[in-house]
Amino acid sequence: MCWAATLESATGLPECRGKRIRFRAENFDILYDSPVEVSISRHSHLKLRGLPHRIVIDGEGNYDPEKMRADA
Repeated sequence: MCWAATLESATGLPECRGKRIRFRAENFDILYDSPVEVSISRHSHLKLRGLPHRIVIDGEGNYDPEKMRADA
């Protein structure tokens, strides 16, 4: 069985303008306090109070992505 997967990145840092998978931190403290995950993961996008949010799910488990969105 063969399958293709794409690595995705997830972080709270903003992307550099015009650069994919490059992120910007205003200073070292912000960089240090901003976790970055790079993995084969599932992403769910939603808006809460008009602001975009993303739920990132890594690995297999007994979760329900739609329930997670509804609970958020």
